[in-house]
Amino acid sequence: MLRQKHIEQQAKLKLEWEIEKQRREKEKERLMKIEEENRKRQEIFMSNLEKFLNGDLTQLPEELTVLYETRPDCDECPFFVKTACCRFGDECSRNHKYPGISKVLLAENMFGHFGLENANSNEYDTDIMLEYEDSDTYKDFKNFFDDILPEFQKFGKVVQLKVCNNFEKHLRGNTYVEYADIHSAVLAYRALHARWYASKQLTVRFCQISSWNNAICGLQTRRRCPKGRTCNFLHVFRNPMKPSYDENRHSERQERSSRSWRWSESPERKPIVSPRRSSPKRTDKNDERYYRHRDRSRHESRSYRSSHR
Repeated sequence: MLRQKHIEQQAKLKLEWEIEKQRREKEKERLMKIEEENRKRQEIFMSNLEKFLNGDLTQLPEELTVLYETRPDCDECPFFVKTACCRFGDECSRNHKYPGISKVLLAENMFGHFGLENANSNEYDTDIMLEYEDSDTYKDFKNFFDDILPEFQKFGKVVQLKVCNNFEKHLRGNTYVEYADIHSAVLAYRALHARWYASKQLTVRFCQISSWNNAICGLQTRRRCPKGRTCNFLHVFRNPMKPSYDENRHSERQERSSRSWRWSESPERKPIVSPRRSSPKRTDKNDERYYRHRDRSRHESRSYRSSHR
């Protein structure tokens, strides 16, 4: 009886293993098929990209307008529409529409720093990265900004450069670059995609950002974001402003001289230096108050000494 039960149990385990083995093989075949389709799509895309750059195309092919959609029959993912990213990736139940080419490039997780990857930070901080503006994180970001901006500018005029300081993995360190024209963005993509930076290979793709105001968390700058580290909108570093770099806020302000830009736009905080104390400029009224106070103090002092003799 026990032997029969043992045989049945072994047969059941063997059957379960066979089913699991078949499932894994099917999953492997499915992933290989997807990888092959992506490879072919990328080859066609790069071929059309070269033709576009060489001026051989009179009209943009479909592959350069919309590369692919994850779920064409579903509604569009609101977060992907606004930020070109989604925490669920392509497994999201909503549709993600990837453009073929556009003016905006996204280098995923390009800026890496311990300050962003530290999982021990307080989850309930409204926006903990704002506390790092004077720390190594922000200093390293400024070095990063100064390093990458000239490289991106080699391919054309940079209109926007945004670097995320979100904690969420799908947004952490993401670097968005918007060019003034598509041709410049295509040149940058061809040169930078799969290139190595800071010991890691870059993943660069085209994306659509219809409105930076909709993509960036409006409560971040006021330190009132209730989501904090889990926010799915962009929390971005404040860029060190330069005369050669136009940010979206520049058009809303009057043009300033090259000397004043640093003091009006730079996020750097000036060190607090205690000034040498000097007497305030006296007026007639101040003189009157001064002498009245001095005489009263002298009178009180004399009265005190007289009473204690």
